Amino acid sequence: MNIARLIQTSLTLTLYAILTACGGGSSPTTAGSQSASSAYQRPTRVQNTSEAEWPNGSSCSQLDRHTTLQSTKVKASFPPDCGVTGSIQIAGVTNLSSPPEFAALCEGSNPITGDGQRRGCTISESDADCQQASSTFWYETITFLGGGGSHLLYFDKSTFPVKFSSATFITSGNLYGLCVFYFGEGGTETIQDDFADGHAVAPRGDTIHLKVNLPGDSYLTGNGIDLYFESKPVSS
Repeated sequence: MNIARLIQTSLTLTLYAILTACGGGSSPTTAGSQSASSAYQRPTRVQNTSEAEWPNGSSCSQLDRHTTLQSTKVKASFPPDCGVTGSIQIAGVTNLSSPPEFAALCEGSNPITGDGQRRGCTISESDADCQQASSTFWYETITFLGGGGSHLLYFDKSTFPVKFSSATFITSGNLYGLCVFYFGEGGTETIQDDFADGHAVAPRGDTIHLKVNLPGDSYLTGNGIDLYFESKPVSS
């Protein structure tokens, strides 16, 4: 068990509760270099507003938002960025609590950083173990937060459909798939690799339809997943 990581998660959840009560906020930053030594830092500033968004106006910048979880599925839309649009459908939570839980999303064309304590941004793990790691063109982290303390969230489904559209990144000559990591109290593990498992898909125009397949139905608040969008030419 990673004691330092448990301490970090505990501090994050405590700060989250304090800042939510005080209406804390943060300033946007752009994506930068990945810091392996900070891989388990957690966001400490989350505003209590559904679908909040803080764009910084730069093309292909690191953007973030968060969506309040519900008892039924909820669609969390990606902040429009660099010609990219899309969404992920997060399954309903069967044990909602108060204050409410959130899915905090952060996305960009570079590995996600936690610079400036951006809301919902946890630093991307290395995608070196993904079969098509060299072709990763988009990054997203999703962290589950809230509920007034560390506790398990139970989802009514383990599949989260993902829609991703971009005239820049999606072309008819490629196949596309996700490589997904889960970071939790027991460490970090690869839970999905569409290319390794033969589940890559062809695009429909400039859109791809993918799925995150979680290995279980319960996840501890403060933990989350990394999504890596990868491609491969059809002929290779």
